Amino acid sequence: MFADCAKEARSHGYKQLELDAQLALGELELKLGDSPKGRASLESLERSASAKGFVLIARKAAGAVGENHPPPQTFQHAARPFQNPSR
Repeated sequence: MFADCAKEARSHGYKQLELDAQLALGELELKLGDSPKGRASLESLERSASAKGFVLIARKAAGAVGENHPPPQTFQHAARPFQNPSR
């Protein structure tokens, strides 16, 4: 559906609508579990939107990719309560 919208918008010269449809498609791919394809689509969209001056769409694509990345691993430290040195 979104791919058809993007194709139709492209054929009529509506670049922003085309990019919006590509963004929606990439986000949907991520949400439906096709992370590699969705990530690749959104990274490509980010580059092309940025190159064409569509900064907001580029940021949204980058944000969607960033939300899908797992958080970096951190080392677990032994928890100890804060002690005020003045006491």
